[in-house]
This record gives sequence, structure tokens and C-alpha cells, in this order.
Amino acid sequence: MAPGIWGSGSATYGCGMGERCRICTSNDRDGLVEHFAEQLWESRRHGSPDDRDWPNAGGYWQTIYRELATTFVGAAEMPR
Repeated sequence: MAPGIWGSGSATYGCGMGERCRICTSNDRDGLVEHFAEQLWESRRHGSPDDRDWPNAGGYWQTIYRELATTFVGAAEMPR
């Protein structure tokens, strides 16, 4: 996994298991949500009718993907 996503590049996700992930250590939740929204968009756009980069995705799609990313971050933050 990319170093910018999970701290030092550890492919292990799981808080309390060695390196802590970006979700647990981030102090910029809005930036974290934006990062995940962009990554989700980029993973799905190629070959689709909406094959545009994130800045040109349009307000509708950016809102949808930010909501998905917010849900993901919230679920990942929940205690086990």
C-alpha cells in the first residue's frame, strides 16, 4: 500500500498491531475524507462514462464520494 495512505507503508490494517494506520493517527479528518473520496473515485472512473480526474468529477460525484468516504472513516473509527 502507498505510504501516504497507511502511515509508513505497512500493509497491515489493524489498530494496536505495530504501526498505527492513518485513520487512527490523523488529526485532519476532513483531509482524510477528501483523500479517501479521491482514491475511491480514481479506482472506479477509468473506462466509465465519467472518466474525469477528481478535480473535474463535478459537484454531484464529489459529494457522493465524500459521503462514502465519511461512512468508511466513521466505520473504521468505531470501537471493536
